[in-house]
Amino acid sequence: MATDVGAQLRQGVVDSCVLGLLDREPMYGWQLSETLIRHNLIASIGTLYPMLSRLRTQRPVTTHDEGGAPGPCASTND
Repeated sequence: MATDVGAQLRQGVVDSCVLGLLDREPMYGWQLSETLIRHNLIASIGTLYPMLSRLRTQRPVTTHDEGGAPGPCASTND
């Protein structure tokens, strides 16, 4: 039970960090992952994309194409 609470707490902290970063400026997934990895909040970029997908489904995050960019850019819904 304690590990479930710890995992949920970590997920909430990382979710809050992602939303805070995206609230400051739109970012690509690789930019988010570099920041989160640098601060030891996630282990790899592979853990970020399922989180972004979940946040996009819950609607606090949207993605959009930036002309000529390599992939979608994420931002928060204002």
